[in-house]
Amino acid sequence: MAQTPKPPTSPLRKVFNVAERAVATRVEPLIQTGGFATAMSRYVAINRQVGRTLSKVTGGVLHLVSIPTTTDVARLHEHLNAVDKQLSQLTRELEGAPASRTTASPARGASHAPGENPADGQTSEVD
Repeated sequence: MAQTPKPPTSPLRKVFNVAERAVATRVEPLIQTGGFATAMSRYVAINRQVGRTLSKVTGGVLHLVSIPTTTDVARLHEHLNAVDKQLSQLTRELEGAPASRTTASPARGASHAPGENPADGQTSEVD
């Protein structure tokens, strides 16, 4: 079975690989310590807190100038989806209803004279 030739490596990639190997051999022992794990967990917690604070501040500023935030848009999107589901359910119910229920009938108590068209209130001439 013949081996496939390796694609040529650019000189910049070769420089990167050499530098990466040199740095990795010195940094890996530090990364695998408990102190590094503690420092990273604290960094993540601080980063999360700063992000929440910035989000609250920017949300307040956006509301002051009447611009919706992503939370507002998401809430509206959820509400619109709920209304759409209700509309679909009502449409299915109406399509499955008997024909006599869906046919327009005169309102209760409304009486029309013979020859009168209830839609326009006009009387037709009958000979």
